[in-house]
Amino acid sequence: MVVFDLVNKLRHSKYWKNIGLLSGTQGLSMAVPIAAAPILGRLYSPSEYAFLALYMSFSGLLGASTTLQMHQSIIAEKRHENIPALISMVLITGLGVSALSFLLAIVLWKQVFAGTDFAEFGPWFLLLAFSTAGTTISSITINFAHRLDKYSFLAVFQFVTVLLTTLLSIVFGLLGFSTHGLMLSYMITQVVLVATMMVYGFKIGAFAGLSFGAQSFNVYKRHKDFAFFTFPSEFINTFAGNVPLYALSYIGAITPLGAFNRAAFFSSVPLKLVGLAVAPVFRRRVRDDLAREGSCRRIYIQTLIFLAAIALPFSAIVYVFGPAIFAFILGEDWRIAGEIASIIAPMACAQTLAAPLSAVYQINEGQRSYFKFIAIGLCVSLSTTFFNVTSGFSYEVIILVYSACYTILHALVVIDGYRNQTIEKTP
Repeated sequence: MVVFDLVNKLRHSKYWKNIGLLSGTQGLSMAVPIAAAPILGRLYSPSEYAFLALYMSFSGLLGASTTLQMHQSIIAEKRHENIPALISMVLITGLGVSALSFLLAIVLWKQVFAGTDFAEFGPWFLLLAFSTAGTTISSITINFAHRLDKYSFLAVFQFVTVLLTTLLSIVFGLLGFSTHGLMLSYMITQVVLVATMMVYGFKIGAFAGLSFGAQSFNVYKRHKDFAFFTFPSEFINTFAGNVPLYALSYIGAITPLGAFNRAAFFSSVPLKLVGLAVAPVFRRRVRDDLAREGSCRRIYIQTLIFLAAIALPFSAIVYVFGPAIFAFILGEDWRIAGEIASIIAPMACAQTLAAPLSAVYQINEGQRSYFKFIAIGLCVSLSTTFFNVTSGFSYEVIILVYSACYTILHALVVIDGYRNQTIEKTP
């Protein structure tokens, strides 16, 4: 009876319905590349994924920087009439960062990777400016849609973009385009994504009534903590996530670099399947619960249990059987990716719990506390990685120590989030 009542309550809960909707489409989105993995694994080798991994790492860094994380204020802002002014300033910030990213692209192409194994792919870096501008448009549209509780279209469209990328990768792989095929697939999908986000944004009113006067700046300034603390946190978090890629690139471990990219993708299935679906709905619920009850501890615990029930079994399977699974599904050349997946499985599990739940820091004015965790994590991971690289340790040791550092960090974030961020703070 108790179980029946609980299931019935969850079935009629708008919160869990929205999570179910997003998780369902996330599941379909994840199923596509997983189903295509046996084909892709035999069309592309681990080394052919290496440049794509590097490009996406720099695109991720610029994406974390593009609006200085001010797009998150679109949900946090309490007065809806202030949203057009806020979006105006977010748009200016994002497009300004996009323009600067073109300069970074030239440096990467002509200086950083000139004369390396990636020299022939250098011109692709010029498209970083487009990727960054696209992130600005998408971030505004997605956060505005979440503010309006509009989840259906975004969920379905995500599945379409993943399907398109996968199909294009197969076609270009069959044509023998190698790394260029993976990049073409990625960029064509980016064009479709940005165009669709812009059209949908106009349709739901995200870009209506834009204004660029003093009022816009005043509203923007009220949310400055997102720029001063959330942005550094997200940038550092993103950079820290790429540290193994840069280390492997530096020591010339091209095959492990490409393998790490695939291992990280499959190890993060629970995060992509459920965590990313939970995050926007949880963020909105935290805001409402804090305003109504002064506490979000109940939904925090419920969400933690839900995430753990999915992440723990999956990560345990990857930890034990990772090499065999990758070799069977993708081919023997990809066994190395399975070995890396086993190493990072505990970190992926902890991240699945911490990433969605860290929204409490953003909504409950805890950006400073979250920033401290992220800064400490980066310092520890950089120092240990630098030591391991300069000492000549193998790529396995580099990845293992890195994974241990961030497993502990994510666990601390979850604990501190519950203890110190789930009760509304008084001015």
